[in-house]
Amino acid sequence: ADIKASKEKRKCRPPEKLVKVPEHLKNKVQGFEETRKERMAEAERLGREGDIEGSQVAMGKAHQAQKDIDSIKEAHTQHFPGEEVCLICGQRYLIGNSIKAGGYDRLKEGEVWEDDHMASKGHEAYQKLRDSFRDLKKWQHKQNREAAENKEKSLSRGGRRSSDREKNRTQDKDRGNNDRRRSERRRSPSRSRGGGNNTRR
Repeated sequence: ADIKASKEKRKCRPPEKLVKVPEHLKNKVQGFEETRKERMAEAERLGREGDIEGSQVAMGKAHQAQKDIDSIKEAHTQHFPGEEVCLICGQRYLIGNSIKAGGYDRLKEGEVWEDDHMASKGHEAYQKLRDSFRDLKKWQHKQNREAAENKEKSLSRGGRRSSDREKNRTQDKDRGNNDRRRSERRRSPSRSRGGGNNTRR
C-alpha cells in the first residue's frame, strides 16, 4: 500500500475550476463574444469621432454581452476539490464530501469522496491489517528484547558454570594424579620383593 500511495500521489489533481459549457450554449456564448467585440470596436470609433454619448451606449452593450458570457460560464463552472491519497490503503479520493462539493457532483468512474472512502470496507480492512501488523511488530520487539535479556543472563550463569567446571577438572586431575601415585607405591614394594626372591634363586 505504501508503494501504491507514492505512485498515486504523483497522479493527484490539484483543486481547480472546471468550465463545461454545454454544446447548445456554446453558440450562444460565441454570439455574445462577437457582439462584445463589435460593440467595443464601435465604442472606440465613436469616441474618436467625438460622439461620447454613442460611445458610452456601445460600451454599455459590450459590458452587457460580457455579463451574459460570464453568467453562462458561471452556471456551468464546477470547482474541482482536488485529490489526496490515503496513507492507509493507497487509494486516491476527492478532498471533502458531497455536501461541501462546491458544485462538483459529476463524479467520474473510480472517483470517491473522502468521507465515503474512509467509511469503505476496503479502507477499514487495510486499517485492521496495519493495526495487526503494528501489534505484531510490538510483540516481536518484546520477544526479541526478552530473548536478549535471557541470553545475557545465561551467559553470566554460563561464565560461573565454566569456572566451576574448570575447578572440578583441576580437582579431578589432582585426584587422578594422587590415585596413580598411590597405585604406583603399592606396586613398587611388591616388585622389589619379587625381584629379591629372583636374585636369591
